[in-house]
Amino acid sequence: MSTMHPERLLLLLSGCGIIREVLPEQAAASSREETASAEEILPAEAPLPEEEAAADDLESGPLETVTYLPESLIQDLYTRMLNGTDTYEDFEPLLAERELSEEETAALAPELLTSVYAEHAIYSTYYAVDFDNDGIEDIYVHRRMGMGSMGMFRSSFYRGLSDGTYESAYFTENCMSLPMFISWEGKNYLLCLQWDQPSKDGIRQESYIGLSVSVFVDGWEQESAGLFFDPTALWTEGLYDESGTQIGWEEGAPADRDISLAVYTRGINTDFALPVH
Repeated sequence: MSTMHPERLLLLLSGCGIIREVLPEQAAASSREETASAEEILPAEAPLPEEEAAADDLESGPLETVTYLPESLIQDLYTRMLNGTDTYEDFEPLLAERELSEEETAALAPELLTSVYAEHAIYSTYYAVDFDNDGIEDIYVHRRMGMGSMGMFRSSFYRGLSDGTYESAYFTENCMSLPMFISWEGKNYLLCLQWDQPSKDGIRQESYIGLSVSVFVDGWEQESAGLFFDPTALWTEGLYDESGTQIGWEEGAPADRDISLAVYTRGINTDFALPVH
């Protein structure tokens, strides 16, 4: 089961509750059509090894809704979810981002340290990465704007220009998620591990519910795909304190997760969950 990494910020991105900034001209140019339809994935006639079965499932219906993200990446993430290798530590070898100190940030884009959000943030973390894969390093900023178990975070994306300056391109406001930029087949993608606080029989607990991955083009999110499951379906054994009061649930094995794929493509809204396992 995935666990939170204490040195990372929490944020909630597309496929898991994103709040998107859309300019009028972007909205006019990117009208959305609802084109997805639910499709059940039939099991193979004969049992397959776990990794082969995962790839076979994803190659059938749901991946037809994916346009810009590589199918190989989504299949890899799906397999990781089934075998439990989807923690932050598991993804560290793929990290493409570089954390910046305030001194480095001030040398690159000093305005990021004096914005109204910087002044009101509890803390800010700055990263350098070519998030839209145009060959120019960009900056993205995570700011914690509120307290509490879920908190509130604002992530701002600043696109690097050829003259060495940066322009504000995109932002999200979110909670309960662990973001990181990873490299896959020579390109960078935003990966987001997601948590929630579901309840069963009146018992609520923080639980890992899946992940999303996004690709950016020209500073904007072009497409995102989310692989999610309902953790309460795995809660069969209760956890009790010394007085016999139930305080939580034990979670079942990752391989027992019923996973759905939801895809959002800018200009074509296919953000409807399709079962893949």
